[in-house]
Amino acid sequence: MSVGAKFAGMLKFALLAGCAALVLTGCNEEDLLPNDPRLIGTWSTGCFNEFPGGATPDLVETFTITSTSWTSVNYDYSTNNGTCSAGEVLADSGTGSFVTGGSVAAMLGAAPVTANTIDFHATGFDLYSIYYIDEAANPDVLYIGDETATVGLDGSAPDKRPTELQDWKPRPKQ
Repeated sequence: MSVGAKFAGMLKFALLAGCAALVLTGCNEEDLLPNDPRLIGTWSTGCFNEFPGGATPDLVETFTITSTSWTSVNYDYSTNNGTCSAGEVLADSGTGSFVTGGSVAAMLGAAPVTANTIDFHATGFDLYSIYYIDEAANPDVLYIGDETATVGLDGSAPDKRPTELQDWKPRPKQ
């Protein structure tokens, strides 16, 4: 057995032993692993409009993620044609912490993918969602769960995580 494999086995045992020592209900190996380092960085939608030409303004959503926290800054524009060419106004911003978890089956449009769970936390706000990073794209693209796609899967509790990803809102890594 290689030194690396031996170390991995000891680490797994130490994590599970720590879990048992703390007597955490439902604790498993994934609960003790660090957040997904692939998320670290800035991810932005670029300019888009959910309903081009309609009554909704163009917008840009940007997430900046560290190993344990997130910041969101969203700008609206006076345009509604997907150009973001005029009238930039800070729409909202927020910050909080997050925890990533195990893998789950999800849909990215019509394609099945393996996503991961993610729990976003901020003052007065908890969202239980999923994410998927398309590493075949260049640059990598982040997709977050779509809390509006399926009735009852609105992210308000761990058992109400969405199973579909926002394929209409890609967030390339900046």
